Amino acid sequence: MLRVAIVEDNAEDQTLLENLLNRYASENKEQFQISFYARPYDFLEHYSDGFDLVFMDIEMPGMNGMETAADLRNLDADVPLIFVTNMAQYALNGYNVGALDYILKPLSYYPFAMKLKKALRHVQRFCDTMLTLKIGDGLVRVAVSKIRYIEVHGHQMTWHTEEGAYVTRATMNTVEKQLAPYHFMRCNNCYLINPRHVTSVQDYTVVIGDTPLQISRARRAGFMRELTNFLA
Repeated sequence: MLRVAIVEDNAEDQTLLENLLNRYASENKEQFQISFYARPYDFLEHYSDGFDLVFMDIEMPGMNGMETAADLRNLDADVPLIFVTNMAQYALNGYNVGALDYILKPLSYYPFAMKLKKALRHVQRFCDTMLTLKIGDGLVRVAVSKIRYIEVHGHQMTWHTEEGAYVTRATMNTVEKQLAPYHFMRCNNCYLINPRHVTSVQDYTVVIGDTPLQISRARRAGFMRELTNFLA
């Protein structure tokens, strides 16, 4: 079951979104647990990082969707966010807050279903995928979505995650094959990065969160092609 938040001050649009989600669930054998928030402040105050997807109106009184999304990113950098609006020009600025997509009002089922299907593919790439790392004499479980990048020094691998760094012994080729289904990619011989955490790319530097990593000259063309395909 996927947890969905709807941040929308208009009661009719709340109901319409709920009906569209329920129809999609019925036709595609999905299950959604839906939470409603009419006020952005309530959503942020009671936010749970257990949400798998957030639908957010842009035009709301007091605090608009862009401002709410910016605060959301301080709480959760990764949750997929879809703007719902009748103002496309505002939605196009969504990349500033890491929005996955936007849907234009008035809402209708088939365009909505196409956008939702794309969003669920994004969610399912990382949903509930856990890796077990051998750390010294112990083990630690790490969610794939929380891994930012892996750094190699000889046979020592440092896994940089949202919870901290873990050191294991392995080879980069072994780890690269292990993470291939989740679209991890090499920016140079020392780093394997999670594209979900890329915040910017400039020349020969890719920024993961707030950490700049070097892109090698030999790998740059292939790396940019892979990253573009992933984001698309």
